[in-house]
Amino acid sequence: MMGLSAHAYKFMARWAVLLGVLIIASTSHAATFTGSGVGTIPDGISGTCPAPGAPLNITFSATGLASTALTDIRVSMTFGTTHNWGGDITATLISPTGISFPLFGRIGATTATANGTSANLSGTYVFVDPAITTNNIWTVASATTTAVPILEGTYATTPVGGDGVVNPPTPTNFLAAYSSLTTAAVLNGTWTLQVVDNCELDTGAITAASLTLQQSAPPLQYSFAPTFIHFPTIPANTQSYAYPVVVFAPTSNTQNIGFAANACVMSGANPGDFMRLPDPLSAAPGSTGQLLVQFRPSSNGNKSATMTCTAQPSEIGRAHV
Repeated sequence: MMGLSAHAYKFMARWAVLLGVLIIASTSHAATFTGSGVGTIPDGISGTCPAPGAPLNITFSATGLASTALTDIRVSMTFGTTHNWGGDITATLISPTGISFPLFGRIGATTATANGTSANLSGTYVFVDPAITTNNIWTVASATTTAVPILEGTYATTPVGGDGVVNPPTPTNFLAAYSSLTTAAVLNGTWTLQVVDNCELDTGAITAASLTLQQSAPPLQYSFAPTFIHFPTIPANTQSYAYPVVVFAPTSNTQNIGFAANACVMSGANPGDFMRLPDPLSAAPGSTGQLLVQFRPSSNGNKSATMTCTAQPSEIGRAHV
């Protein structure tokens, strides 16, 4: 990190904005269930990793689901109490029939006894099938400094770290793991989010969690890049160039995805120093569009923020690039 400038101008060093685009599905068959049993994650039992402690089991009582296959699964968890050393944590979803699938685990660990990333887990993280987004939490963690939270957002599910795992690993097929669940008898019941700390000394808590299960047509899909925007050093109160985030809508979508002028919200440490230009955007199936972001530092030091954009179905002919 650069020190403060001794000159009259005020400067920033390098800044990162993580852009998490959340899709609002246009169907009426998505059901979201609130988790019970949130709380402190029991600590690992040894400083030699992995040494898993007792699991924190958060349960979701699923009701009202029909006898048809799932088309989307989403798990949201909020670390309301920061968990230092995020590489300690493993999170797994377990269906009422016992199908167990990791959402993420031991981020950054590429050997059997590695500690994983020292970046913290703090805030809300949503895990989805890579058909929805290919954002990789390992990539984000690798760009995060020690004792700084991994930026909140929506991430594809990834394997548990350990011997032979590469960094970053290829996202896993979350939805396919539950493809055999096609009747109401096996879909309705108690789903469990199991969170485990694999190494002692660092603790934290899950303060909220939800499970979204969708049937009928899958939600609109998208991808975007880059995940981070690194702005150059500029004087305070000077606007940067507008940097693009390219949004891609695959041909499998049945509708345009659109971002209204007010669809993006800045949060995090310095939200007032960043702005998404307010042009509306609509991306038809098989096309791309751009969200433009500017940075205008108001004071000395490193600045960072998270931009969350909510996409909705939109009409053809409203694209602005």
